[in-house]
Amino acid sequence: SAGSLGDVYVDDIDSDGYSDIVYSTSVGNLCSTLRRSGGYSSLFVNVTVPSNSSATGGPGGGTSMTISDILSVNLWSGVKTAAVAEEMEGYVSFWNFTSNQQGGFSWVISMINATDLEDNIQAVDIDGDGDDDLFGDAPMSGTTMAVFTTQGYQSTQSMTFFSNEPVFADWDGSGTMTALLIDSGTSDGSDTTFTGDIDVHSITTSGIASSGSPLIELEPITAPTHMIVED
Repeated sequence: SAGSLGDVYVDDIDSDGYSDIVYSTSVGNLCSTLRRSGGYSSLFVNVTVPSNSSATGGPGGGTSMTISDILSVNLWSGVKTAAVAEEMEGYVSFWNFTSNQQGGFSWVISMINATDLEDNIQAVDIDGDGDDDLFGDAPMSGTTMAVFTTQGYQSTQSMTFFSNEPVFADWDGSGTMTALLIDSGTSDGSDTTFTGDIDVHSITTSGIASSGSPLIELEPITAPTHMIVED
């Protein structure tokens, strides 16, 4: 069985100037459909991702194991990499999209992994070194910040819970990455009543500094719930 569609993202994984589709399925497959000049073709590049609990190095691949999240990450120059998280295992494996001399393509697992991450994972360069670090939900509760180093990913778990998913951005163009936390406030149903704000917090390799006062509060805003930051 091919399974049902799980997570999905769009990226030019074969670097031909056209956007391709990368997705996961409910039976533990990492899949991709490549686009050509005439549109999306029947050129599929798929791999069954083994479960970490089976000691074969990655999420998915069984009826009791499902892929909870996939996302594109930038770790090595010129390499397209998919991060694949396994539900209930708190384990992320990394798969590089590669080509061979015959013109074929495949997903090849890398030697690194990240732990204590399960879902709602975001890729963000926390330490400003040019490669993607990861922030997301921990397997049972709390959140995890995983920083990419020369030794691989180093994870720090926190029991801090956020009612709305944090958004990471250099919101003021200062060159410093911050975490924007949504405070929805209590709405009375009127757009003219300002309630809630966006709290700007500093971030470190250990996580979001959310215990103290924010660096700044962005207001007035009417009962915010979701946010996109774009130039």
